Amino acid sequence: MSEENKIELEEEKRGDDPTTRSESSIESKSDQDDDERETSWQSIYLLTAIGMFCGIQFSIFFPTLWPFLNTVDPTASASFFGFITAAFSVGQGLASPVFGYWMNKAKSVRQPLVFGISIMILSNIIFCFVEGFPEKQRRWVMMVARFFIGVGAGTIGVMRAYAATASSLKDRARAITFIQASYVIGMTFGPDSYTAMPTFDTISVAVCVLTQFTLMFIITNLETIGSLYAKMMWGWTNAQAVEYTGILQAVNGLVGVLVYALFAVKLGDYISQARERIFTIFGLALGVLYHVVTFPYPWGKDLHFELRNVTVHGKNETEELGCNPDKYRWCHYTKDVNFWIYASMYGVVLAACFPIVNISMNTLFSKILGARRQGTMQGIMLMAGSFARTVGPILVSWIFQEWGPEPIWGIEIFTLSVTAIFWIIFYRRMTPLNSNPKLNPYEYFHYAKGVLYRI
Repeated sequence: MSEENKIELEEEKRGDDPTTRSESSIESKSDQDDDERETSWQSIYLLTAIGMFCGIQFSIFFPTLWPFLNTVDPTASASFFGFITAAFSVGQGLASPVFGYWMNKAKSVRQPLVFGISIMILSNIIFCFVEGFPEKQRRWVMMVARFFIGVGAGTIGVMRAYAATASSLKDRARAITFIQASYVIGMTFGPDSYTAMPTFDTISVAVCVLTQFTLMFIITNLETIGSLYAKMMWGWTNAQAVEYTGILQAVNGLVGVLVYALFAVKLGDYISQARERIFTIFGLALGVLYHVVTFPYPWGKDLHFELRNVTVHGKNETEELGCNPDKYRWCHYTKDVNFWIYASMYGVVLAACFPIVNISMNTLFSKILGARRQGTMQGIMLMAGSFARTVGPILVSWIFQEWGPEPIWGIEIFTLSVTAIFWIIFYRRMTPLNSNPKLNPYEYFHYAKGVLYRI
């Protein structure tokens, strides 16, 4: 027996497969080659520096983006600022897989990286010189520049992939850590030193919070008693109350959507030109107008009441139509409201009131707070609305049961009027915060960490 046959016989006795042994030796050799390959640390360090600078420029942009936009184009609205902010992420999201495919196809990291960094540099230059463009074009130039900066930032995925392929097995964790941490380090070092920002005007903020409460209080109250009010005021059956009230709400919602669409297209930019106060007062006045016109005045007709046999789901039932004076004593003296007047005021005037006040007031509220973290104050704003939605239904349902719609309309007219009066009284104070005021000698202002003086 030859020596080769003896080896095969011994392998068969051990249960070894020659094919498996061959594949194992190949894998072992591949791992050995990968492990013996030296890591290109110079390239890793270079990409680490590039990733850190990407993080720095990213963190510098966002805290300063709104103040810069507000400076170069004061007419730009807060909603357009959202588009500029999102443009970076859109560009990065679209470019990342493209750069990854390019890297695999070219079998090189250099081409996509050079291209991406070149786009980023050129876009940053355009962004820096945005004031050279006409004022109405600046916001669009900023948005396009931010989009292509995001495109350039899509090379971050290429850098991370390179770290995995240009390092040996024993160095891979270290190499990937360098690339991954570089961006975070840049984000940490990026912001400029702490800027002293004046404290916001608490009275102006309080007026905005009160307005949010008033708005939600009015809307919730009308939603709470809507069907019951309509049924007792105009003598509808339950089925008619559901159908007709649904139609009124649909018209109200449609008009509201149209008003929001106007804000999104043109009206938002118009209001952002220091007209938020005027439109907020105008919106509150619309709310007062609705309640004044639809108030059940004593010269109206007496409320109707009757018992009628109706068929509900195939069964004959007796249903109360109108206002039953035996259950509600106010039915004796409360007068009716013309349905068509009520419907037109509810479907048009009140429908426009909510979006006008909501957008105008919240836009100004964000400007009054300034370019600071607004999480806490926005939370307080939402809390005021939630509190109104909690208190409103409990209070209104009890008042309606005992005294009818007249005192409810009176309370809402009073609430809206007081809120509008506060806006008029503090009109001159309800202005955007000057985040970086120029101080004359011996002037000062308070900020979160103390007082800033100019000697």
